[in-house]
Amino acid sequence: MTSTASPRQGWFGHPAPLARLFTVEMWERFGFYGMRALLTLYLTKHFLLGDRAATGLYGGYTALVYLTPVVGGMVADQILGSKRAVKFGALMMALGYFALGLGGQPSPSVAHIEGQSYAITRVAFHDGPTTAADATRQITIAGQALVIRASADGGTDLVARDGHVATHLPAGRYDETATPSPTRLALLLGALAMIAVGNGFFKPNISTMVGALYAQGDRRRDAGFTIFYMGINLGSILGQALCPLFADWLGWWAGFAIAGTAMLLSWLLITLAGDRLAGLGDTPPSAKPHAAWMTYAGAVLAVPLVYLLFANLMSASAPAPGSGFVGYLIALPVMGKLLIGMFVVGGMGILGWARRQGTARRIPDDVRRDDPDGLQHRVLDAVRTGRLLADPLCRPQHRPLGLRPVHALGAANAKLQLDRHRDAGPDHEHPVGRIGQTRA
Repeated sequence: MTSTASPRQGWFGHPAPLARLFTVEMWERFGFYGMRALLTLYLTKHFLLGDRAATGLYGGYTALVYLTPVVGGMVADQILGSKRAVKFGALMMALGYFALGLGGQPSPSVAHIEGQSYAITRVAFHDGPTTAADATRQITIAGQALVIRASADGGTDLVARDGHVATHLPAGRYDETATPSPTRLALLLGALAMIAVGNGFFKPNISTMVGALYAQGDRRRDAGFTIFYMGINLGSILGQALCPLFADWLGWWAGFAIAGTAMLLSWLLITLAGDRLAGLGDTPPSAKPHAAWMTYAGAVLAVPLVYLLFANLMSASAPAPGSGFVGYLIALPVMGKLLIGMFVVGGMGILGWARRQGTARRIPDDVRRDDPDGLQHRVLDAVRTGRLLADPLCRPQHRPLGLRPVHALGAANAKLQLDRHRDAGPDHEHPVGRIGQTRA
């Protein structure tokens, strides 16, 4: 991936491309958080899914939002480059948002009372995020319309039109089932899968492009990311305010269409950027010519797999009471088992990596005796690993007297300079104390 360090200035003292990346991320967050503001209500009010199925879908989708970027970042680093990964992810997410709005008519529901089934009619029903004050649900028994209300003891009351309770059903004697359209439900799960996969390509790589605007050690980097995160917050506020408003005024389709339009705008901003983002997130030189198309095909094929994970989430049953922790693990849906497995493997991998890094960079005892300040070890380690600018002692403004730049020096020459520096006298024995001083 090509990195452009500190290109032309022009936006609050920061590289000019930061403005374009700011708006790209702002509109993406607009769609992302706007859709999330609607999702649970959409599942429970339009599709009439139960609490377990709705929260399971929402939780599974949120988990994949933070899991898929692991794969998307690796693919961008090795094959696509950040820029193409962001474009592809934005397009997939936009299609997913638009597909979410194709939910059709609200799902019908049926009440089950003592072995009998009755169709539920929703009166003054508003198919949107809010509910009218006079909205009721009714069933008809023996020609009489009865309003369904929950009672204080956890049961269900069937209330006549004059307000008296015609029938009281204790807890367990009343049940409801919904019958959402299988086609519409499949479209819903497929749309969520497309958004999750697209997010994996978009989320990690837009931040990588922001980081590539600054050279290593550039003090503006933190401020640049702060500005970038302001775009995230602005987009989330606007999305969570406008998407529900449009969904309430015009219907669910309008809320999701606004989110999809914002995502399309994000895609257009980076696709039509021209030379504004030249040199940022380009395709890695080592990438094979046809690897990109294979990656796109793999991402499309991943959508049905994620769809199956969501379907398994909806059908998973609760663990049996008293089954304990083992029973809980067995009852977890496939996605839950995968997440726990990845957490365990990832945690062990991080600990192993940290141990290897700590062992590799441990200062030997003989070096510690000869070099109590650690100066020699730090500079030699910087020469070896290429992190010269990351070490304060190697920056031009922080170099102590007598220590010349070591950017182009080998380890042996660097050691020779340090030896000369140490022999220069007591004034130079503690270079750390001179950090921040400059020398003409």
